[in-house]
Amino acid sequence: MTMGIGRLVKQYQVHVAAQPERFRTAVSASLDDLCARLGEEVHGTEQLVVDDPDIVQSELHRSLRELADRLAWQDRHDDELLARRIVLDLCETRDELRHARALSDLAVPLTVLGRLEEAVAVRRQAFRVLCELAGKDVSKWLDVALEAEPCSDLLVRTGDAALATEVCRQTVQGLAPLAESGLFWAQEPFARCLLRLAERVAEDGDPEEGVRLAQESAEQFGALGGGRNLARVLDALSGIKAHAGDLPGALEAALDALVQVRSLSDRDRMALAAALQTVGLRHADLGQWEQAHENLVEAGELFAELSDEDPSVAPRYAALLTELSEVQARFGRAEAAVESAERATLLHRDLARQDPAAYQKELALGLVNLSRRLAGTGQHAKAVYALRESVKHYRRLRETSQEWTPDLARSHHYLGEQLAELGRHEPALEETRTAVGLYRECASPDLGFALKELGTRLHNLGRAEESTAATGEAIEVFRASGDLPGLANALYNLTVTHNVADQIDDAVRSGTEAVEVYQRMYDEDSDWAAALANALGLLGAAREGAGQVAHAITSVERAVSLLERLHTPGDDEFGPGLARALHNLSRHLEKEGRLERSLEHMRRSVALYGELTQRDPDRFRRRLASSWLSLGIYLSRLGEAEEARSATALAVDLNRQAGARENLALALFQLSSRDAALGRTDECLASLVAATEIYEELALAQPDPYLANLAMSLEKLAACHSEQDDHARALPMLERAADIREPLGDKDSLTGNLRQRLFVQSCLEHDVEETVERLIDIQHDLVRTVRTLDGVVQELIGVELLDVAQQLLDRASGLWEIHRFQQPDAEPLPNISLLDSHATILSRNGQYEEAAAAQRQAVELLESLAQEEPDGYLDGLAVFRARLSRYLRAADRHAEALDHQRQAVETYEKLAAFDPGTYRPALVSSLTDLGRLLRDLGSSEADVALARAETLRLTLPDDE
Repeated sequence: MTMGIGRLVKQYQVHVAAQPERFRTAVSASLDDLCARLGEEVHGTEQLVVDDPDIVQSELHRSLRELADRLAWQDRHDDELLARRIVLDLCETRDELRHARALSDLAVPLTVLGRLEEAVAVRRQAFRVLCELAGKDVSKWLDVALEAEPCSDLLVRTGDAALATEVCRQTVQGLAPLAESGLFWAQEPFARCLLRLAERVAEDGDPEEGVRLAQESAEQFGALGGGRNLARVLDALSGIKAHAGDLPGALEAALDALVQVRSLSDRDRMALAAALQTVGLRHADLGQWEQAHENLVEAGELFAELSDEDPSVAPRYAALLTELSEVQARFGRAEAAVESAERATLLHRDLARQDPAAYQKELALGLVNLSRRLAGTGQHAKAVYALRESVKHYRRLRETSQEWTPDLARSHHYLGEQLAELGRHEPALEETRTAVGLYRECASPDLGFALKELGTRLHNLGRAEESTAATGEAIEVFRASGDLPGLANALYNLTVTHNVADQIDDAVRSGTEAVEVYQRMYDEDSDWAAALANALGLLGAAREGAGQVAHAITSVERAVSLLERLHTPGDDEFGPGLARALHNLSRHLEKEGRLERSLEHMRRSVALYGELTQRDPDRFRRRLASSWLSLGIYLSRLGEAEEARSATALAVDLNRQAGARENLALALFQLSSRDAALGRTDECLASLVAATEIYEELALAQPDPYLANLAMSLEKLAACHSEQDDHARALPMLERAADIREPLGDKDSLTGNLRQRLFVQSCLEHDVEETVERLIDIQHDLVRTVRTLDGVVQELIGVELLDVAQQLLDRASGLWEIHRFQQPDAEPLPNISLLDSHATILSRNGQYEEAAAAQRQAVELLESLAQEEPDGYLDGLAVFRARLSRYLRAADRHAEALDHQRQAVETYEKLAAFDPGTYRPALVSSLTDLGRLLRDLGSSEADVALARAETLRLTLPDDE
């Protein structure tokens, strides 16, 4: 007879009152509590009284289990828990199987309510009881197998993975002999437990053993006829092999699982969708994007159908769409990737609206993924919008648990990246700062990367000191954690910041350490070759800045060597790095004067960039132009004027095609020099005018970087007009350039401008006093001003404006006298040069006696310096003696001239013995002059001197 729970409870209470020694009063109290809580739900109709207490207790046990099941279905887990406890208390300890099942049932609401420690204790007790029963009755191993799975799951959740593995192993060991003996009922549970053990062992760090056990499980299921269970095992085997790093094996297992699912007699669309999903992910693991895309699209179509029919499938469909969007992005279908991510986000949004506690985290992560896809199509503003919403959700999640702090930090981090892409650098900086603070708060391993990013943000804003501090902290984080890739990259970034801030010694130090760390990684894994090459290239730049050109060459030569081994023809991965390294190596070699080798490397850089530009013009055209421009400079220095002009013209054309206005102006500026070298004055002027117009345009929009270039262009244009004797056109350009330079504070460039203007004004016979005074005011050093004026004097002598030159020389001499009055022990070199210039003017005017007298003073002053410091002044003394000899000879004072010429030859003999390449041409010239002078004097030594000069001339290079 079936009785209501309410009546059963009343009758049980009657029996308790009558026989307290037989019944537990604690159960009675619990029943009172349950009835009070459930009220009418447990009150049934009046029924017959049952006198047998055992029947009442048995019926109450059964009815309470049914009640607990209903309460669980209604999500009333507190009430369910109470009912389950009463059921457990009602169990007779002598019925151990019923007791174990009650324990297992009790663990369910405890787990749902988050009381995991209690749930674990109950599960372990149930498992122990069942194992004891199985020791007496082997059929009970089925119950052990059923309990092993939830028990091991719970142990993993509470951090006791080793014990979870032991539970699985004990179950397998119990079932193994039964399955091996041919007991059919034991074979499927054995195969299932083998799989469970395989998963546990793999997660514990022994994937090879996990693979072996999973394969054994697959063999067991295969012997049982395969089908759905075999497909499930093969799917798990695929996951374990992937975890073990056997990606081809993982794909093979996933494909086998798919074959099993397709062979099922009933078309299980959910199983098929899941199998296709796994196969797609395994193809993705191998970078086989087309196959991955094909499988995931098919899986998506099935999930879409299933989701329409059953809303509970929506979470799996959303997860599939997220994976599909990643594959589409890798497969080059960026727009489709955005569409998939948007559909996933819509599903997550609906799910989160229905059950925020369960799905808000999925929505937050989905928004982050969506932002990545949007960024991939250049939709950075939309990416920012998605990330801001993600931040909002993660903040809400963090209010409930601090475990969401790393995810919130990551969203802020990504938000900073996207804001930077939009050029909003200050907001980007603040987001990155927020991310750093959050990462620091939760001691996240991502702190180092965020600090490195913060350093980059500050670097880009020109805040070098703050950037150095942030990157330095990142370095220490990476160093402490032993993260060599992070450490190397942060050191690289720090080197860049030091370089830009002209902290050259610091740049060399950090750059050297970066190379050392990359070298350590390269020694272990040659895949780091490209990163090591980049670090060597940067170290080369730092060493160049420190004046260590030979060391810079060594670094960049090593970089070139590494990249040459990686590069293959038609390669776009390493070709750009090799082309850049060759370009930089060429520059370093040029600085050392090794022009032939420099030219060779620059030609290779041009060739590589040429190939790259053919395949990707927008990316490489500007770099090709830069290499052509440098090649033009080197060819010009080697005297290859026509080829230099052609190279520079190509740079102009490429920059014009690229729309690179600044680079175009520079190339036009260089082209003007190439045309000038070829005497093509009109072309030179045309290029300069075009360059000047571009700099005018650029400076109007953004004065700071371009005003100096505009001034330089105006000065070069003025020089061209001046070379054509059109000084009237040159002067206004120089005046405008000076007006531009003065506020910029570049005194050296302004001095050069004023010197050029002084020459032009002198040519026009304008009053130069104001310009001279301005020079004095800017240089704050009369010696420098004297030297500047003397330089202009020599230019004027060169164009035969001797009277004007003499006037300016008189002004320079006056300034020198003032300086000597102020500093009586002043170094005489500036005065020596003034005397030499004065002698030159006098000789040009035919006043040889006066010229010789002035030159003699210069020689006497220089002799005293050469006695104290021969290495510094002997060559200059030889030049001045030779000039004095010429002036004396012109004044018919041959004997005196001969004496000074002999001394000049003797000096050149000594210098040529030490450095033939530099001084032998001067020795040849000086010997020739001596021979001619001796011949004029009728001396027999003339032939000897001239013959020796001719012999030495034959040893000189052709161009000398």
